[in-house]
Amino acid sequence: IKKASGVVVNMMERSRDVTWPAVLEQIGVHYSGCDSFTCVTSTHKPWMKVFAEQAGMKIAKGVTVTNDLPGPFPLAFPVIIKPAAEDASVGIRQGNVCSSRAEVESRHAALQKEHPGPWLIEEYIPGTDLTVPLFAENGEAHVLPFLEIRFDKLPEGAEPILSYEA
Repeated sequence: IKKASGVVVNMMERSRDVTWPAVLEQIGVHYSGCDSFTCVTSTHKPWMKVFAEQAGMKIAKGVTVTNDLPGPFPLAFPVIIKPAAEDASVGIRQGNVCSSRAEVESRHAALQKEHPGPWLIEEYIPGTDLTVPLFAENGEAHVLPFLEIRFDKLPEGAEPILSYEA
């Protein structure tokens, strides 16, 4: 196979796009962004919770739902429900923060139509939202300056979450 020289710039944002890095790796084409393993694991929120907990980070209590909601609800309200295997804020809307089981049931029904499961439900913890950009070069990790997500321009009464609209 003859291949052209160059680099593919990875601008994918959805979990269903994570196979492309693996394809590019297999055919030997350089690309920007994470390797295929990192793309797959980082877009699956329940897996990342396990990795974060194993690294000693405090994480919100949560449950992964594949079909129906659990019988007795195991979490304290308010909670946030989101697609478990989508990147970033895909599927996260203002209505995803729920104060009752009825609200969770309603939002879960809507998410089932918009995004295939599983879904992650976590106890909602308000606070500062930070993005910590990293990159590796020759096996050495580099941390870039942190980015704080500001919510001061959201409409009055909006939850301070990094929703798709925000």
